[in-house]
Amino acid sequence: MISPQAEEALTLLMQTLTQQPELEEVIHERWRSLSATSTSLPVDVAVATDTLGAALLALSRSGEPVSSLAKAFAEPTAPVLLLWCYASTWRRDVQLAPLLLLAARHSELRERVAAVVTVTDAEIVDAMRFAFERLKLVLEPSGASALAALLQGRADVAGARAGVVLSGGNVDVDRFRSLTAS
Repeated sequence: MISPQAEEALTLLMQTLTQQPELEEVIHERWRSLSATSTSLPVDVAVATDTLGAALLALSRSGEPVSSLAKAFAEPTAPVLLLWCYASTWRRDVQLAPLLLLAARHSELRERVAAVVTVTDAEIVDAMRFAFERLKLVLEPSGASALAALLQGRADVAGARAGVVLSGGNVDVDRFRSLTAS
């Protein structure tokens, strides 16, 4: 459950982005970089961005059910929550699957969240190894998760063309070696 201050911040951000959609990228970058030094946001919007970001981060790490956000995903505030999820995909300490599953339940958000599947750490490492051995690519763990889902048959792509984003910028040689060593 998020605090009343975080709920107020969510509402303010939704109103701000409705009136000034050009600020979406600035808010996204603030959440992504974890930097509070951005001066291109009005002070109240910057405070709301930080307040909501901290609350969602705490909730996603807590292990408590995110069902308290169901109402927010059913209201016009949903795109702000999805923006935070998008900005947080790089983080290893955030559990996004429960939030995205909650979002996928709402018909108006299905165009933004088609499906959510989960993979284990071992399946991700297997995908990293597959990419290295077969594709000659070095992938970071989060950059291999979509490939892991595809290799495990969790993504329904039979008979279709499927694109998978692969990335590797956040793994060093020693970490990669330790993860993929058999």
